[in-house]
Amino acid sequence: MRPFKRLKQRRKSRAFKLLLAPIFERFKSDNKLESRGYRSLQMSFDDQLKALIFYHLEEFSSGSELLQALEQDNFAKECVAPPKRRLLLGNQQPWP
Repeated sequence: MRPFKRLKQRRKSRAFKLLLAPIFERFKSDNKLESRGYRSLQMSFDDQLKALIFYHLEEFSSGSELLQALEQDNFAKECVAPPKRRLLLGNQQPWP
């Protein structure tokens, strides 16, 4: 299989969804994650899992590179970013 970075946009989103399908079938997120602090969580378990897998597929060296990709990369905006973030990223607003 070719490296994930070299896939075209169309194929990348399809490959990512095919990769995630068995994982989401096996681990259905019926239980909501609960915050241990005062702020509520902004990402669900599914969103965190997508970000973790994308982080390792793209071989980022830091979390800041992942955040930059979520802001600038169209694939990351559409397929990886949580729904609220997709709205923010589409409007080019900064991360809160």
